[in-house]
This record gives sequence, C-alpha cells and structure tokens, in this order.
Amino acid sequence: MNYSRRILNIPLNKTVILFVSESINNKRKGFEYLSNAINKIKDKNTILLSIGSKVSALIKNENLKELGRVHDEVLMSIIY
Repeated sequence: MNYSRRILNIPLNKTVILFVSESINNKRKGFEYLSNAINKIKDKNTILLSIGSKVSALIKNENLKELGRVHDEVLMSIIY
C-alpha cells in the first residue's frame, strides 16, 4: 500500500475513496454527487481518487485527485 501511495502521490494518513467509470461525466454513475459530498466533508483526511475520461475540468480541491483514463494494466493494479 505504501508503494502505491508513493507512486500516486497520496499521503499515508489519508483515507482513499476510489471512483471508477468509463466517463466521470456519465450522470448515471453519480460522480457529481460523490464529488459534492467530498467537498462538504470537514475531515481533510479523506481523498476522492477518480479514474475515467472527463469532458469538463473538475473543481480544484486538495481532497480530489483525478487520474483520467488508465490504459496500463500495471498502473491499474497499483491504483487498486
């Protein structure tokens, strides 16, 4: 786990919520709701890590890390 966090630049003290979708803009997947919820969390020790293509830019937030599309199987295994 420490190896993955170092590669992805995720602090060891943060809890990670992983969101994976073909497109984070797909309304059926609910990324907008999850992102809004993360923004409202007062606990700065939680981070939302998202994987998937996007059309619009995400709001910059220290608790939100967007990786875009991941095609490399090794990188995907590190993320998981």
